[in-house]
Amino acid sequence: MAVGCSSSPGDPDVQDRAQVEFQTEWRGNSIPSGKVQQRIQVTLGSTHEAMALRKGLEGLGDCIVLFKNIAEKMPDGVIAVGTGAKLRCIRPTQKFSVSTTSVIDESDLAPPTTEEEWSALMVNVLARLDLRLQVATSEDDGVTKWLGHASSAARSQAISECSTRELQRCVPKLLERMEDPLPVGAEAIGAVGLLGNEKVLSALVKLTAAEDPETLLAVLYAIESIGGKKAMRYMREIGDTHVVPGVASTAKTLLARMKEKR
Repeated sequence: MAVGCSSSPGDPDVQDRAQVEFQTEWRGNSIPSGKVQQRIQVTLGSTHEAMALRKGLEGLGDCIVLFKNIAEKMPDGVIAVGTGAKLRCIRPTQKFSVSTTSVIDESDLAPPTTEEEWSALMVNVLARLDLRLQVATSEDDGVTKWLGHASSAARSQAISECSTRELQRCVPKLLERMEDPLPVGAEAIGAVGLLGNEKVLSALVKLTAAEDPETLLAVLYAIESIGGKKAMRYMREIGDTHVVPGVASTAKTLLARMKEKR
């Protein structure tokens, strides 16, 4: 079910900054009742986080924040374990969007059940969304500074901006982020592959000692993206010697593709 609620505080100065509509798609067995959903939406629109988001949206046109539950399949059914949000703004000259997620601690998958728990989770998402908005609207020089931010949401958005804007000045900071916890580490590796050159290959190859598949695959695709003779030598070595069969076979497949592109 989708619930829409127009959210504008009484201050006319705030209203002039941006018109933002909050919508929520609820799914899972643990969702609150319809009346509670509506109360959450109204409360959410008047929070400090919502007001901060509106302030950052000045000049971006009419905007919608769409919340969607993140659900896990459990023995008792589909249980909501978190929520994500996408901000979408449309103005005559261009479209603008950013998105983020917030999930409960994986060590304790007890879903939110009370109005307060749901509200806290969604306010957390709004705060993360506001950070992403600040990064996405930064000038190029400011993007690299966000790569060192304490928030993983800010670092993730900064990595995305580096890639989208093709900012090679980001590469030194991106190398520092490659060992961040997932998914940020893998995102940084992908960006290094897009923006880096053969000078970063040795740093990438060191990460083939990682244990998680997502990091290993990100490294292989980054090496392929950089390309060249040195990258091919590294890829051949990984294919011949890596102890994880799946990684070795993927490296051989990518090496073959690299040869075809020459």
